Amino acid sequence: MKNQRSAPTGKANVELRGGVAVTGHQGERIYVYTVDGRLAASWLSEGNDLRHFAPGMYLVKVGSQTMKVAVK
Repeated sequence: MKNQRSAPTGKANVELRGGVAVTGHQGERIYVYTVDGRLAASWLSEGNDLRHFAPGMYLVKVGSQTMKVAVK
């Protein structure tokens, strides 16, 4: 697939595969924002989470860490 890189975020990984996959943060709240600050999604992690998003730039907040990601 086009986006197969992983970016470490402390004890979790954020992977890009036409969406956002977060692993390693079971029980924590995950927030995904558009770059203009609108909340795109929020959910309580089950440990291995995958959410599909339209192509674009997003900010993913897990715990105290925030990462900028591109979904293509």
